[in-house]
Amino acid sequence: MSLNKAPQLWAALLNGLRLVGLDKGDVVFFQVSHKALGPVDYGPSRLEECESIYLTLREVIGAEGTMLFPAFSFSFSRNEDFSAQTTPSLPGEWGTSA
Repeated sequence: MSLNKAPQLWAALLNGLRLVGLDKGDVVFFQVSHKALGPVDYGPSRLEECESIYLTLREVIGAEGTMLFPAFSFSFSRNEDFSAQTTPSLPGEWGTSA
């Protein structure tokens, strides 16, 4: 796993999440911006980067915590009808890795 390739980066993220008050068992809505996290110098694949961020988030809130992520269909931009029951979301990077 890529967490060991840049431990100081993931330690800083872990510390920052704890400083804002996140803790074991929390229910948290995350919208991840890879650009906001800054460049990652060790060059993981995007999938490895997503996995590392996910593992860091999971470490903070623990197995008992709940992560919520946004999901989009973009049906509005294709002028398609939207149904909460049947319209699939487009997975993107987080849909395929988290």
